[in-house]
Amino acid sequence: MKFLKKPIIIEAKIFTEENKDQVYSWATEIQMNVYHSWQDEKPCLKIPTPEGEMTCSLGDYLLKEPIPTDWRKLYPCKPDIFKNTYLELTNDISEKAKDYADRFVTTSEDDWSDKDQQEWEKHYNFYVYNSFELI
Repeated sequence: MKFLKKPIIIEAKIFTEENKDQVYSWATEIQMNVYHSWQDEKPCLKIPTPEGEMTCSLGDYLLKEPIPTDWRKLYPCKPDIFKNTYLELTNDISEKAKDYADRFVTTSEDDWSDKDQQEWEKHYNFYVYNSFELI
């Protein structure tokens, strides 16, 4: 079997020397147990999880979990993985496409009609090709 990952719009911030305090403040508003630390004499963020701590190093992206749990609302992502996985939303040409993408994620397959699929494809393709640009 083959699967296509559902389109989900995420919020992310790159953790840099210049914005580390801003990203820390943003992160602790979302997940209170995130804390700042040091790794190889450079600042980093530590994100506790039941599986162990994750580290967001300088240059990493910190992503807000699109479907958060009680214990995990943020996760770090290395820049190369981020750039190969995500597209940057540069403007808001098609809100309808975003609505279809959100609905696609929350609607069961049985409730998703052929017409829904056609509308989603039309708007989502417009959204992707006109509202996003590669990072």
